[in-house]
Amino acid sequence: EAGSILTGLRQAGLRAGNFTALQLERPRDFIPAFWACALGGLAPVPLPVAASADPEDAANRLADQTCRMLDQPMALVTRGPAAWTPANGVRACDIESLRLHPPSDRHSGSDSGATALLMATSGSTSAPKCIALTHANLLSNAAAANQATGFGSNDVSLNWLGMDHVGGLVRCCLRPVCAG
Repeated sequence: EAGSILTGLRQAGLRAGNFTALQLERPRDFIPAFWACALGGLAPVPLPVAASADPEDAANRLADQTCRMLDQPMALVTRGPAAWTPANGVRACDIESLRLHPPSDRHSGSDSGATALLMATSGSTSAPKCIALTHANLLSNAAAANQATGFGSNDVSLNWLGMDHVGGLVRCCLRPVCAG
């Protein structure tokens, strides 16, 4: 599934190193989109999901502000009545259309110092910012957390946080993958 999404992203013109905003409501959409970005050398930018399509919704305002900071990345969205419509010329692709492509088996290698993920801050105390996490950051964090807690391949992880939160994505999705 991630390979199909990656083919669609490449056909839309994205290349390794490009930023890809992810405002996807369901984990079953977010997870394969995240891994498509990882396989393609793209840097995903998880964004909170809005309660409505209203451009004044706080999550939609944050998404628009973040996309302006990143010089108009491609945005992956969930189709539907509450879907975010990016402003200011940001191109949007709905996740369902990307799933229709044949899967790519051509994956990009990644430099350990390359940006693997950008996490947007909420902007609650000032203008939102994006925090760049490298592949090395993510892998060393997962390895240290797994070692400190004894978390291994026979353990189960439960997540209640959104995928736009570092705890939901890094602690509850990436760390278990690193544990096998």
